[in-house]
Amino acid sequence: MQDALSMLFLADAYPWPLDNGAIQRSYHLLERFATRFRVTLVARRRGGAAGAERTPLHDLGVRVVIVDNS
Repeated sequence: MQDALSMLFLADAYPWPLDNGAIQRSYHLLERFATRFRVTLVARRRGGAAGAERTPLHDLGVRVVIVDNS
């Protein structure tokens, strides 16, 4: 995937855990995009997103950048 295009995905909340429809939609879009693009996710911290929560997206190959709500 070295020749793949890059994509910046902006989300108003970190898409994990999958506990509501908007979060599920973001996660599944990222899942699909990650098969075709080098994806970087920029998302707001959601309830103190811990390092363990980043694992599902890293497993998809998504680079994650978390920003605080300040």
